[in-house]
Amino acid sequence: MLEKDYAMKILSFLKAKNKHVFLVWQDGKSLNGGLATIVDVSGDIVELSFYKKDTIFSISSGKNVLLRTSMLLRPMLFSFESKRKDTVLLKYSGIVPVDRERRRFLRVYLGEPMDATLLIGNMFFPTWIIDISEGGAGVVINTSKALDELSGKYADMQFNIFNTIIRIKVRFAWINKVNFEQFFAGIELLVDSVQKNKIQKLIIDNMYNIEEQTLEFLKFL
Repeated sequence: MLEKDYAMKILSFLKAKNKHVFLVWQDGKSLNGGLATIVDVSGDIVELSFYKKDTIFSISSGKNVLLRTSMLLRPMLFSFESKRKDTVLLKYSGIVPVDRERRRFLRVYLGEPMDATLLIGNMFFPTWIIDISEGGAGVVINTSKALDELSGKYADMQFNIFNTIIRIKVRFAWINKVNFEQFFAGIELLVDSVQKNKIQKLIIDNMYNIEEQTLEFLKFL
């Protein structure tokens, strides 16, 4: 089976299972991203609908798009094909290679967003953790308030791992407005040894989930 056929069958499987995927694309010097569902898979084209409909206005022609799935550690690479009224069409380019010499941490996409709370001073913002490693995470902050100036600044994030609530100091590497109600941000996790161990267990648990999905996928084939 060709790599392209394998990748598109994975997307067909995720569509049948009603699983979310996450799209990431370059926007200036930072990244933009949005949660999406798979509408259709045909040949080397995938049609997607963003969870927040107005996210579609942030993506435009000429963009290369990374698509994160719960089935692969590496993202798939797509090129922008076209837009319809409420969906975007992307053309498959390949599975992104990993530069193992430069990769410091194993970063896993969680498949479904993990609920968290971002704490900035006396303000609280509902947040989704999209992917995570021992040292960092990609998050979506669900708010219409202006947070554009957070890059390089510090905050706290609280979330639940295995029925234990942990609170971590974070530093914003970058942040970008995705739509009227969401920001996408890359954060550094400033963890102690106990928090690091819990995140490691979360990553291992996610690896087992990938294995279980792979076994389901083989039956789907």
